[in-house]
Amino acid sequence: MASPVCYASESYFLAGAPPPSATTAPTPAGTVLTTSLSPTHAFSKTLVSGLTLIPGLGVEGDCHLGAEVQHLSRRGVRPLPENLRQVHLISSEFLGGLVVKPKEGERGERDGKEGEEGKGDGRKWVKPGDLGENITTSGIDLEALTRGTILRFASPTSSTPSPGDARIRITGLRNPCHQIEKFGKGLLAQCTVREKGVVVERKAGIMGVVVAGGRVEEGMGVWVEREGEGVLDVV
Repeated sequence: MASPVCYASESYFLAGAPPPSATTAPTPAGTVLTTSLSPTHAFSKTLVSGLTLIPGLGVEGDCHLGAEVQHLSRRGVRPLPENLRQVHLISSEFLGGLVVKPKEGERGERDGKEGEEGKGDGRKWVKPGDLGENITTSGIDLEALTRGTILRFASPTSSTPSPGDARIRITGLRNPCHQIEKFGKGLLAQCTVREKGVVVERKAGIMGVVVAGGRVEEGMGVWVEREGEGVLDVV
């Protein structure tokens, strides 16, 4: 497979993003805390030092790589829909507030250490990669972004865009489902807000497609290169 950087510029301009010579805010909107991927359709993903994004396809080596939808729940649809869920992002601030309810006889744990912060009451915390996201961010309110927003990933000091910077176009919200509850008791209720039994807010992160290939690594800045239009909905 050709290097994504070789044709990053082409996909970048096809996506309607501003030219590389344009400047953005002097500081990034957030930071990449961790990156994760999984070659199989396991619920959680494994932490890695960085990701290679491929335009129009997604994360190299990840099970959701592809131009057509890869999520198993939607693979039965014909014709196969466009893959609008190539990359999944979640904020670390949200993950840090999630608590898994204990099962009978369990003790609390934090980062694998029994009793720490859980104080032996059986609570468990959710760690980056646990909910299947590819990129865990810090400092940016992901769900507040609009549909079509372009996120650029580069050094925290790189305020001038470059054609070699990886870019993702935000397509919508992740829809929290029973798999989250299966992973941890009580999580589904924490990932949604309901009014009179109807879900009015979803908080399990956002989805996007790759419009310019390149690397996304821990510590990189997350720059809002272009704002989109319209409220995010489930994809």
